[in-house]
Amino acid sequence: MKRIGLAAAAVLLLSCGIAQADERVTTITPDMALQLRAHSASHGTVGARKMQMLYAPTLEDGCTSVYLYADDDIVMYATLMKAVTIKSTFVLIYDTAPARRGPWGDPLSCPLTSVTIKL
Repeated sequence: MKRIGLAAAAVLLLSCGIAQADERVTTITPDMALQLRAHSASHGTVGARKMQMLYAPTLEDGCTSVYLYADDDIVMYATLMKAVTIKSTFVLIYDTAPARRGPWGDPLSCPLTSVTIKL
């Protein structure tokens, strides 16, 4: 029984490592040209409804923007908006896994997983 528990823990740790392998980190500085886009709840493409996007020049691995759904991640959305509006330096972590890119059909948009403001 103990071996099964250890094996399950090893699989869990391995899975976490694989998930993190698809994440990238970029720093956004106040002098960078950014573009914010917000889609309404009545957007014609269902997968884009209530979605927010940030286009940034420092994204990697074929990502030109990061996205999140404000309703699902209200704290992260508020943190992102604060970072952009106060023109602070901030760090984004985003997922580059092909299966998670643009659920509405845009392979250049990657899901945002973290925002850190450098105060």
